[in-house]
Amino acid sequence: MAFSIVDTTLTCLPLFGTEKEISSFVHLLVRLPLLSVEMEPALYEQMLQQPYFKGREKLCPCGKNRKRLREIVSFSGTELFHELEKKAAEYEELEPLDSLHMATAAAVEWFYAGGTHVVTAFAGAGGHACTEEVIMALGIAAELPQFQGPLPFLQDLAKQYERLSHQALSPVKPVLGKKIFTVESGIHVDGILKEAQLYELYPPDRVGLERHIVIGKFSGRRSIMLKLGELGIPISQTAAILPMAQQYSIQLGHSLTDQDFATLVERIKTHEEMLHC
Repeated sequence: MAFSIVDTTLTCLPLFGTEKEISSFVHLLVRLPLLSVEMEPALYEQMLQQPYFKGREKLCPCGKNRKRLREIVSFSGTELFHELEKKAAEYEELEPLDSLHMATAAAVEWFYAGGTHVVTAFAGAGGHACTEEVIMALGIAAELPQFQGPLPFLQDLAKQYERLSHQALSPVKPVLGKKIFTVESGIHVDGILKEAQLYELYPPDRVGLERHIVIGKFSGRRSIMLKLGELGIPISQTAAILPMAQQYSIQLGHSLTDQDFATLVERIKTHEEMLHC
């Protein structure tokens, strides 16, 4: 079944940037697998004055939409599905609003209910379903090929969004958060090293991120060995590092930074050398 996403970020996002910054954001936004990118007519005319750029054909002025259902989703589970299924026969587009924190789920359910178009906004701007989350869900759960490609530019898009909107994104925001691939738990680290897909729905580089293993009170020996190798720290006696790293993390009240860990290891090495003098 053909299914398309219409992005409406630029109709509901206060734009605080310069013309150049707004253009850069648009140039990245149209690289997403979208049917169209809606914007205010004045901005649309402004973008048309620019030299051609890839994806410009996706731009469209707002107000020229299909029969659209704009709704605050207030159902869940099978009730949500059946409600959307009834409305899919009447409306071409669903624009779910997120006041009950269910818009992204409703956007994906719209596909399963037989809908053909859904309206979203990047990072959930204006209380909409998040464009990037819907793309990933349709690619992974619904297995739609058009939404399965790599999106390594997402972090650049997120940075420009923050600059234009004056809104900082949470470091643990799904898909976009800088810390969503940060791992501390020893059992998780061990599992990821053995079979990453058991713990990660998609590889970090698909969305422009990297996995980062940190040392903390929940870390295990495998994490210590991995971090030592990652930082290029040679040390023969590693048994003492784990309990001291765990205790140090508890004292600090957070996971150790790489610098924290390197400093701790250096102290341990110095102590061992003094014992052998």
